[in-house]
Amino acid sequence: MEAVSQAFLKVASGRSEVIIAGGVESMSQMPLLYNKEMTEFFAMMMKAKTLADKVKVISTFRPPYLSPVIAIEQGLTDPFCGLNMGQTAELLARELGFTREQQDEFANKSHHKAVAAQKAGRFVDEIVPIVFGAKLDKLLDIDVGPRESSTVEGLAKLKPYFDRKSGTVTVANSCPITDGGSALLIVSEDALKKYNLKPMARIIDYHFTGLEPERMGMGPLCAIDGLLKRTNMTLEQMDLVEINEAFAAQVMAVRRGLTDGEVARRFRVDKVHGDIPDEKLNVNGGAIALGHPVGSTGSRLIVTLAHELKRRKAKYGLASLCIGGGQGGATMIENLMV
Repeated sequence: MEAVSQAFLKVASGRSEVIIAGGVESMSQMPLLYNKEMTEFFAMMMKAKTLADKVKVISTFRPPYLSPVIAIEQGLTDPFCGLNMGQTAELLARELGFTREQQDEFANKSHHKAVAAQKAGRFVDEIVPIVFGAKLDKLLDIDVGPRESSTVEGLAKLKPYFDRKSGTVTVANSCPITDGGSALLIVSEDALKKYNLKPMARIIDYHFTGLEPERMGMGPLCAIDGLLKRTNMTLEQMDLVEINEAFAAQVMAVRRGLTDGEVARRFRVDKVHGDIPDEKLNVNGGAIALGHPVGSTGSRLIVTLAHELKRRKAKYGLASLCIGGGQGGATMIENLMV
């Protein structure tokens, strides 16, 4: 989403005419890293000149040196508050009183919305099929995350993952580890005429904001508030809203903040914007089903939003997401394919 906002600024200011903006992530390929002790051991081995020196260094080796640093775990842990992203969701669930069953129900709906969208062919226009396999003889043209067999009873069987004693957040009501990429072609009005392009949507504005890292999941609440104030528009005017489903508890918390003034004020939001009806929110499922490749999700939300606005011949849409480190981002677009 930051890439899209930078493209928007450059095109709007006249510094660029045509920009492809988006992101890609391959979370499945994040490596295991050597820890500090093993790294230092290798450095000492490199410095050892003689056989005697090398033997001396080898004698310092200890089995714990082989304990790896898990890159994805490190990347999803906030260095300021020390909590991983799942723990920040646990904090919101605990403070706002969301039960395990409520979170599982939300997650289950996400899967069934996504499956229904796949069966109806709603993702066809926004997905570029890719060839894969050792012989490049296989075609992947749908997301593999949505589970048609998902049930609340089935999700309830999974144990809490981030707080094993008293937690409610599980891998089932959280987004999965995913690979993915997405992009948008962003052009100026002059470029539309120059290259004979037909615009799909217009970026109205965007907003990023900061908040405490341990409650980063409320970032969309703050970003949506800022964006609506910047554009002088209302949440009710939005025909569709996409809020990234990093965790069921996190999206539920944002919805609570949009309707509960006391919760909103805790995050410096001085206005109750109103609830987002189910028929407007993540209508084709969200990241719990589709996945959350973190480097791609922001632009993917806008891609999905633009296509669904076009399909429905609706006018305004808003996409938002929380950002590890204590931020939130939101982008508003207008459908031009009416």
